[in-house]
Amino acid sequence: MENTKLNIYSHPECLQHISHPERPERLEVLLALFEEMGLGVADAPYAPIESVYNVHNANYVTALMRLSQNCAEDEDALYKSNQPRDEVDINIGSYDAAMRAAGAGCQAVDDIFAEKTNRAFCAVRPPGHHAELALAMGFCLFNNAFITARHAQEHHGVKRVAIIDFDVHHGNGAEMMASVYDDVFAISSHQDDLYPVGRGTTASNLDSKVLNVPLRDGDTITEVMTAYNEKIFPALDKFKPELIIIAAGFDAHKDDDISGIQLESEDYATLTALLVEAANTHCAGRIVSTLEGGYNLEALKESVRHHILALQG
Repeated sequence: MENTKLNIYSHPECLQHISHPERPERLEVLLALFEEMGLGVADAPYAPIESVYNVHNANYVTALMRLSQNCAEDEDALYKSNQPRDEVDINIGSYDAAMRAAGAGCQAVDDIFAEKTNRAFCAVRPPGHHAELALAMGFCLFNNAFITARHAQEHHGVKRVAIIDFDVHHGNGAEMMASVYDDVFAISSHQDDLYPVGRGTTASNLDSKVLNVPLRDGDTITEVMTAYNEKIFPALDKFKPELIIIAAGFDAHKDDDISGIQLESEDYATLTALLVEAANTHCAGRIVSTLEGGYNLEALKESVRHHILALQG
């Protein structure tokens, strides 16, 4: 595909999940932004259930569906393995929202490999990068980025997928799953010793499956780009991904009080442009970006604006 084309995916059902501070207004400001920018938004379908089961335990998925449908408050109903519920709210709209959030990435991959587009942004919620095989945590129910990666492998013959997570929190879900599934490289740059506490503290590279790049409280785009240029981009050059998935959290913004990293809105254009360059080098420009964190609404809106413009090239 000679010209860059960016598709945006979302769905009104993603607004029906109620959680704080990961609230519906986060998506509302982005939908208003896309209208302001004159960008169309395609409906995200439900994720194919086999693609969800290909990542998450089937009993977990079923329990989540029943808990959401019943709008129950019994935490133990969700977890058959007696694992604790951690920073997760469930309501009657949660399961449908989560299925749409996961489905956006699957549809994006389908459209990319049908050559209908070569880049995608999934404006969805709930986010996904903390969700593990049978555990919801950190506002996340299904691991949208990893479901997208496995969907690409199972349905389109993709062998090597890189997930690059620049949310300010460690991408523990992808790290855990990369240890189970072959040829998915989980890369996470994040503030050290933030949520989840004790995770992602070691700058590890385990058989090209996991690369953690901890950043420090107070770091700016200078330190972030040094980390990417010295560690992440060389690792991508070695791995040679056929598809790049961005777990796009915007909570490292200086105005987002959930963290201490000091990025400006336009810094996301700088970072995204270099990820686009890597995608152009390794995988014909193919990128699926899916929304993770970002809780200051104005900072989120402007950061996503810069991210979108850079994805458009």
